[in-house]
Amino acid sequence: MRFIVSIYLFVPTIVFAIGSSGFVDGVWFSTDPLVNSTETVVYAVLHNQTEEMLDGIATLIINGDATVAQEVRISAGDIQKVDIPYTFDAGVYTVAISFTASNGSDVTLPRLPKRTVTVFVDTDGDSIPDKDDADDDNDGLLDTEDQAPLEPDVSERTESSGFGFLERVTENGTASSTETAALINLLRTVEEAREKSAAAVKEYEQERREELALLKEQDAQTEGATKKEESALKEQQLAAAGAATLGFMLDKKFVFYAEIVVLSLGALHLLWVWIKSLLRKGEEEMEE
Repeated sequence: MRFIVSIYLFVPTIVFAIGSSGFVDGVWFSTDPLVNSTETVVYAVLHNQTEEMLDGIATLIINGDATVAQEVRISAGDIQKVDIPYTFDAGVYTVAISFTASNGSDVTLPRLPKRTVTVFVDTDGDSIPDKDDADDDNDGLLDTEDQAPLEPDVSERTESSGFGFLERVTENGTASSTETAALINLLRTVEEAREKSAAAVKEYEQERREELALLKEQDAQTEGATKKEESALKEQQLAAAGAATLGFMLDKKFVFYAEIVVLSLGALHLLWVWIKSLLRKGEEEMEE
């Protein structure tokens, strides 16, 4: 008797589950983290456990307000993913999805619990929030060196980095009114010479490395290299290494101009030593 009563009480639960429909799980998103630069798709899953076609409207609810609606049609006993696109502005939001059946079907879970999310600013649209992006405007300069880290059209380094003036002159061809034309022309000439020299040195290095590879191949084919061949091999090795070092200095602006500063200071020091020697010699002649 107790067994029969238990079955009697359990049957309505089965019938109710089979004849119901609604959401299965909470909402989730196409991107993580959420950013304001790209469209985000909000997902949810509906389950139709009835024996008839389920028609209705799924609505995206942002901060309690209905925003985007989507028609849903689910076959009997089927599961369907709801995907509603939405572009968020930066900020904090509560997000939920509701479902309303249009054919009178019983919906057991018509609305998913709201979820609180944060949408971050993404200036350059690379899906990386500015808070995690080392180059917010994607102009090739790190934010720590960029005068305008949120403006892609302004790609000048900060003056504190030592490159601001040089970048303006050599790449953009512009300068402020306080910078003289003579200095601008000088820097342009130096920069053009640096670029041409770097290309020439790279070509020379490549030729030396090809010659070095040929000598090594010839050496491998013979039983032993002569002193002349060993000398030629070392000569090509030294030439290639020297060209690589010089090419690095010419190719890297910072290294190149740092070397110019060092050489200039060295030249000024020698000039000062020479002037001091002349003054000392003049004083000695006056004392005599």
